[in-house]
Amino acid sequence: MHLLYEEGGDIKVATVQSASGSGDTESWQATSLSGKKIKLKAKEVWLRFEKPEPQALMDEANILSKEIDLQFLWDCAPDEEFGLVDVAQEYFGSQASIPQQTGLAIALQGAPVFFRRKGRGRFQRAPLEQLQAGLAALERKQKELEQQLAWQQELVAGVFPEVLKSQANQLLFSPDKNTSAYKALIAACTESGESPAQLMIRCGAIDSPLQYHQGMFLKAHFPQGATHDPSLAVDQAGLDAAISELPLAEVTAFSIDDSGTTEIDDALSVTALDGGGHRIGIHIAAPGLVIAKDDALDRVARTRMSTVYFPGDKITMLPDTVIAQFSLDEGAARPALSIYVDIDAAGVVDKETLQLRAEMVPMGSNLRLENL
Repeated sequence: MHLLYEEGGDIKVATVQSASGSGDTESWQATSLSGKKIKLKAKEVWLRFEKPEPQALMDEANILSKEIDLQFLWDCAPDEEFGLVDVAQEYFGSQASIPQQTGLAIALQGAPVFFRRKGRGRFQRAPLEQLQAGLAALERKQKELEQQLAWQQELVAGVFPEVLKSQANQLLFSPDKNTSAYKALIAACTESGESPAQLMIRCGAIDSPLQYHQGMFLKAHFPQGATHDPSLAVDQAGLDAAISELPLAEVTAFSIDDSGTTEIDDALSVTALDGGGHRIGIHIAAPGLVIAKDDALDRVARTRMSTVYFPGDKITMLPDTVIAQFSLDEGAARPALSIYVDIDAAGVVDKETLQLRAEMVPMGSNLRLENL
């Protein structure tokens, strides 16, 4: 004798080796199609039969299950709970065969949108509203799968889908692995034997390996993005109040940087002294004058620690608006922290003359290395 049962949501068949008990307490030692030894209780068994043989039964039943019209079956099913044998006789006729009943069991078990499972071999059709919602979801899923396949084919062919171009960086560096776009990318990579970066470079979605490595750097060190929050700023009134009492330095300072430097954060001054020698000034831009401990700008500055420089670009520690307010640009006096020390004509430093103060430093020139 053979037994039809359900395990892990799948319909299976086992061949009885021995039996014990009777009625509701009956149980069997059986061997599954895979050769696994199992014990089944009466409450777990859907059907008992002698023929056909298990493998032949499952082969035929799987084919029949795909031919069953689930919508028609739902239309014909009663509102109340029903059993497998009853609905099989309604669908196939009073002489429904074991393969037909098994095929129907597979179809019902695999159609939760149409039928709710109510226990061993028993079901109830889903309410109309639930059915309509489920069918709409299945239709959306099918369209997503079709779109995913279309994108996959384009990617393998070396064409990056136009609609995905705005998502290129996200797909490569911070993907949502549940999206159709990511699944299409991974499927295309599997088919082509490339990594996502290699495929996207071939498709022109990213320009070069350099862009990829820069993107990986940003993902590792700036996971929230390298762009500053637009709200991070110093209002003019706050700046004016911070520098209103700073003295004006009696020097004219200059900076020396390459032409790509836009944030001038240090400068020098040299002043001749009466009686010989010179006073050397080192002037450091002082945005700290308007940054309070633990305020938004302080948190950003402490997190970033410094500006990040790399070939052709940089990621600034502070927002551009704040840099513009404190950069030691030529043509105006800028707030700075100044250090002064005197040296004699022989270049010997007089440590007793060391001075440190905050002041407004007149900037005479921003010299560029290329022009020196």
